[in-house]
Amino acid sequence: MKDKIFEEADALIDEFMKTEAYNNFLIKCIRKAVAFAGNDELTIYINPTDEKKRSDLEGATRVHLTISAEDFRGGVRAVIRSRNILIDNSFSTQLKEQYDKFVFLGGDGIA
Repeated sequence: MKDKIFEEADALIDEFMKTEAYNNFLIKCIRKAVAFAGNDELTIYINPTDEKKRSDLEGATRVHLTISAEDFRGGVRAVIRSRNILIDNSFSTQLKEQYDKFVFLGGDGIA
């Protein structure tokens, strides 16, 4: 049952990634990463599936974006090497975290 729920969540992510709200989400993540980094050098990665959005995202944020070599399902990852920090707003990581935490309670309240 748990796998079925997360398959449905995955399908919802696919639909979300086709919307303007997803583009706004990416812009918000990029801006937050830049603000967090301050004056430190920052590398921001977008998913390979979002490569066509790169120009528009760079225009909206005035930040150079790098296409990740790894598919992380969508979202944004940013690295501040001078502080050894990874900002991970990727869907693959968020889904895995939620999957690991998820407990399905049956109708009788027993996990």
